[in-house]
Amino acid sequence: MQLDLNRKNDIVKITNLISQNQLSSKVNIVLSEKLNLQDKVNYFTQNEVFLFPSHNENFPLVIIEAACAGMPIITTPVGAIPEFFTHMENIYFVEPGNIEEIKSAIQYMIQNPKERIRMGMAAKRIIY
Repeated sequence: MQLDLNRKNDIVKITNLISQNQLSSKVNIVLSEKLNLQDKVNYFTQNEVFLFPSHNENFPLVIIEAACAGMPIITTPVGAIPEFFTHMENIYFVEPGNIEEIKSAIQYMIQNPKERIRMGMAAKRIIY
C-alpha cells in the first residue's frame, strides 16, 4: 500500500501513541478505502468508536457511514463536518495533528461507555 508522507507519518504517530498508552487491545487502525461494502458493515457493527483524524476534507463519506451505524465519532473539525455536527453533542472534535487531544478523546470514549453510546445515537439522528 502506498501512503503520502503526511498520512504515513500520522499513522505512525497514532500507532505509537496507541502502543505507548497500552491501548493496542482496544484500538484498531483500519484504512477504510481498502474495505469492500460487507467489510465496512462488519467493521461498523463490531467496533465501538470511529477515529478519523484528518487534516483536510470536504465532507467525507466515511463520517456519514459511521454516523448511520450509530458509532461515536472522533474527528477533526475540517471541511463541512462542523456545519452538521456539534462537539460533545454528536461528535468529538480534536484539532488536526494534536496527538494529545486524540489520546484524550480515545480515553474519554473508553472510560465513558454510556456517553459513547449516547453520542453515537445522536450522530445517527443527524443522518436520519
